[in-house]
Amino acid sequence: MIGQLTDPNLETELCRDVFCFVRMANSTIGNSKAMKEEDCLGCRLVSGFGLFFIGAYLYRQSQRQSGTFSKITVVSLSAVSIGLGVARICNAPLFPKDK
Repeated sequence: MIGQLTDPNLETELCRDVFCFVRMANSTIGNSKAMKEEDCLGCRLVSGFGLFFIGAYLYRQSQRQSGTFSKITVVSLSAVSIGLGVARICNAPLFPKDK
């Protein structure tokens, strides 16, 4: 049939990824335990590469800036965005809580 997935495992995996994204969006921000349990590879890759490419875009735009202050500002923002993207892909705990 048209519009129907032929592999039921693929359908299950897609549904699991969508539900993972929805649970992460609905979870509380301060609950790091819930975030660790629900953080899947696909979610990390999408958000990490998104941040990385936003940083690359900002860096490219900084080359067009004429003023020194604006160049430094945009390059700084791009470095932060790239750093956060790499940290997100690597699943680095940026602000670990002491127990």
